[in-house]
Amino acid sequence: MRWRWMQDVIGISGLESVYEDELRGKDGVETITRNSDGVIVDTKITTVPEPGHTVQLTINSDFQRAVDKALANNIDMINRVYNTGDMKAAAGAAVVLDVKDGSVLAAANYPSFDQNLYATNYSEYSADPSLPLFNRALQGLYTPGSTFKPAVAVAALDSGLINQYSTVNCTGVYTYYKDYHPRCTRHGHSGNIDVVTAIKWSCNIFFYDVGRRLTSDVYDAYAYKLGLGQRTGVEVNEAVGRLTKKTDKNYTSSLDIQAAIGQGNTVVSPIQLATYAATLANNGVRYRTHFVKAILDTNTGEVLSETQPEVMDVIEGNGNTFDLVRQGMKLVPSTISGKISSYPIAIACKTGTPQRSETYASGKHYLNAMMIAYLPADDPEIAIGITVEYGGYGARTGDLVVDIANAYFAMKDGTLEVDPYVDPRTVVQEDAAASDTAQTAPDAANDAQTDAAAAEPQQITAPAGVTEEENNDAMLAQ
Repeated sequence: MRWRWMQDVIGISGLESVYEDELRGKDGVETITRNSDGVIVDTKITTVPEPGHTVQLTINSDFQRAVDKALANNIDMINRVYNTGDMKAAAGAAVVLDVKDGSVLAAANYPSFDQNLYATNYSEYSADPSLPLFNRALQGLYTPGSTFKPAVAVAALDSGLINQYSTVNCTGVYTYYKDYHPRCTRHGHSGNIDVVTAIKWSCNIFFYDVGRRLTSDVYDAYAYKLGLGQRTGVEVNEAVGRLTKKTDKNYTSSLDIQAAIGQGNTVVSPIQLATYAATLANNGVRYRTHFVKAILDTNTGEVLSETQPEVMDVIEGNGNTFDLVRQGMKLVPSTISGKISSYPIAIACKTGTPQRSETYASGKHYLNAMMIAYLPADDPEIAIGITVEYGGYGARTGDLVVDIANAYFAMKDGTLEVDPYVDPRTVVQEDAAASDTAQTAPDAANDAQTDAAAAEPQQITAPAGVTEEENNDAMLAQ
């Protein structure tokens, strides 16, 4: 065991702990010679100190700040425009990966904290009920909702259960079980639905039926290979999460269809969602997700070792399996109002609006907003995983995807400039009548397109003239 001086500063968590030996360097020795009277007569360095190595990360600091700001602004928009009641979207995370090698380009948490003030303000940070010290991007576990549906589609296509011509008749109510009839909004679709249309419109009936026929044993196996419910490979601690299994104590046959739309007992992390999105973009090739780009000689800048892309798993795909799934995801932005539907570069995505356990009225659950995305859709470069706690509908994060895309392309061409970050929680908002009521919610049309009629879930009564529709994920309990 390597000993330390009492005054040594050591890495006790995160990457600084993992790479302590690389960062540490070697102490020098100064030899002091004294005469018989104790007077120093000579000093010399007998062992030259060696600086530690530099650990170079895959994260671009400017891009990280841009994603931090975009996430905070998206949460602020949700609260100003939608969550006008007591319950606010107060937390979230966004992870951005390089599709080509699994490197983490940004991992944003909201709320966060100033690392320069960590020691000084630790008591304040640790007492904050919004948990700014909690790394939601890596440690937060969330029900994925409809973002899980592409995994079920991959499983069904690759296993041969369905093909591109297979259809399921969506009548709005799933009647397979005698005493359990979950629903689908049927917005944008009805009748015989194929897999591409089912992904585009997030058809619950299609995935209920396909999930039941597959069983969770099969689609879970594919979800694991895609990167959900298991370690992504990052160098630091991460929450593993879990998928819904037949060995679960609460398992019933109907749980298979709940899990097939991303509900049930399934919980995953934002970094898993980003890894999953990247694997879909890579046609089934999953790379190890990682934060460290290289180890450098601190004095010369010489690259001593470099992280190479590492393939963790592969789904070969049965013919056009991934082509069909990606085709459906490429169509999703057309169902979302706001900037994402008209973005000049094609984006592939899938929204999710999973129920939380808390209810605001009988049978009405608060909702999280979830999103997976990759872009450009036809030649992917980045993949994104997003969650906003109490954010409502997943489509509300569409503008966040665009903001991340804009920052990414600006970073690539060297034009990225990030204004000093201001936490929206510290800004006194103007009177709502002067600032909010005159604007149209950027994704209100999509909420009406993807969900069944219900009041805004963050308030007991919808404000006059405002109605939103309940997401297909939320139809589970009906």
